[in-house]
Amino acid sequence: MPIDANLNIREISKRRLFAKTKTFKIFWKMFYSLLFKLDMEYWVLHTGTDSYLYLLFQRRFFKLTLYLTGLSMVFSFMLNF
Repeated sequence: MPIDANLNIREISKRRLFAKTKTFKIFWKMFYSLLFKLDMEYWVLHTGTDSYLYLLFQRRFFKLTLYLTGLSMVFSFMLNF
C-alpha cells in the first residue's frame, strides 16, 4: 500500500488508541476536560475542525436552551401566582 507524501506521522503518533483506568476517579480525570471543558486539541486532532465547531455550537445551543427554559419557567410562575 503506498504511503501518501502528505501524511503527517507526528499527528498520528499523538493519538492514543487505548486508555486503561483502575478507578472511577482516574476515569473522571481523563475525560473531564474532554467532555466538560471541550478540549480543542483533542477534538480537532481526533475528529477534525468541523466536528469540533459542531460540538461547540451544540454546547452553546444547549446552554441557551437551558437559559430560556429557566427564564420561561420563572415568568410562568410569576404570571400564575
